[in-house]
Amino acid sequence: MSRITDPEGPFASTMTKVANLALINIWFIICSLPVFTIGAAFTALMDIAWKMTLGTEGTAITKAYFRSFKDNFRKSTAIWLIQIPLFLILAADFFIGIRSGLKGGMTVAFFAIFLIGLMIVLFTTWYSLTMQAIFDNTVGNMIKNGLMISFARFPYTLGIAVCLLSPGILLLMSPRRAYFFLPLLAIIWFGAAAYGAAFIFRKALMPFLPEGYGDEIEEKEDDDMEEALSRLDEIWDIYDKDKRPTGRTMKRNDWNMADGDYHLSVLGVLVRPDGKYLITKRKMDKEWAPGSYEVPGGGVRAGESSACAVRREVLEETGIDVKNALDGGFAFDYRRDNPEEKNNYFVDVYKYTIEMEDKDIHLQEDETEGYMFADSEEIGKLGEEGKFLHYGSIKKALQ
Repeated sequence: MSRITDPEGPFASTMTKVANLALINIWFIICSLPVFTIGAAFTALMDIAWKMTLGTEGTAITKAYFRSFKDNFRKSTAIWLIQIPLFLILAADFFIGIRSGLKGGMTVAFFAIFLIGLMIVLFTTWYSLTMQAIFDNTVGNMIKNGLMISFARFPYTLGIAVCLLSPGILLLMSPRRAYFFLPLLAIIWFGAAAYGAAFIFRKALMPFLPEGYGDEIEEKEDDDMEEALSRLDEIWDIYDKDKRPTGRTMKRNDWNMADGDYHLSVLGVLVRPDGKYLITKRKMDKEWAPGSYEVPGGGVRAGESSACAVRREVLEETGIDVKNALDGGFAFDYRRDNPEEKNNYFVDVYKYTIEMEDKDIHLQEDETEGYMFADSEEIGKLGEEGKFLHYGSIKKALQ
């Protein structure tokens, strides 16, 4: 069979990708028309473009785009509406500046300040809206992280800017020449720009992605940044006895808590539609409970919601994204007081029904050494033998 006519050949694959880019380009333009929806439209655009770089976009591109648009609408719109006033202020300053008759060094200083402000707003907007499709966090943290990461990964950010600002070339052309390129803009340019930017975003965000995310085969870069991020991640909020944040924080696993102070942890119970639960086995070199079985979980970071934390922990430890769950969410919570150990905590338990197979599991190698799909009876036996952590506390979520 000819390589051109082969449905799985490089030519057909390329044409399929071009068609998909055209589709997301068209839907992006249409979904952006109300203006206030640009944030959600951009997030959906980058979500599909990101998946296309991984080859995980699937075949129903239109359905995937609108699902992403819907899932991210609330937070992406909030991010966009927060950024719009900043763009308007910059636009007003620009027109005031060019009409104020500035000369010489004042002109240079004005435009330098304007460009720095524009870069900050643009970079923050691009990163926060793109990360909204990948991570689960609060709007405030998403914007803050977008600002920090965009400058921490500045060389990549410049590459992203080249891609995403490429349609602006039309503004530098004569009307006659720009008119010639308008069909290209309407058909594929935004999609192609997003696709190119997605490759660079993958590099820029590599140190911040959970282990095994997207079945990545690339090694993470910048060990110093990873270490810096780890140090930031080791801060937990301190809560009072009513599970309200006190405004104070603690270092992770720093068991020196006063009476009435608590930290917050999460557990994620994952069950398949056939009733089999995913449980993982702790490594034998663990200081506490080596070789025991458990469900994924961990501490909630400072400023992070428990819903964000459980998604992050499950993704890091198993490679499963609970955002794809068929059903589920918060189930219940419980509290433990350990004054002698100075370790008091709340645990938010989440339960999700989700399709899972062996090929979907990507364990966090430094935490776990195995897993199994077990039913309630099998887990019950492990619990009775003392080989399953927290069994008494989460038993009702395993039935």
